[in-house]
Amino acid sequence: MADHKENPISKLMIGILVALAEFELSRIKERQAKERANAKKSTLMQFFRLKVLSQ
Repeated sequence: MADHKENPISKLMIGILVALAEFELSRIKERQAKERANAKKSTLMQFFRLKVLSQ
């Protein structure tokens, strides 16, 4: 890559890095979705507890 020419090895390395980045991004999105669901569940539970306690 120092001579700015494409060769099979540099294509392979870039392909691997792209695949790893996509994998990492999908893992981050999964984790965020789970955390959002847990936060929503927790918020709903707190709301219902407050509603039951105030009656």
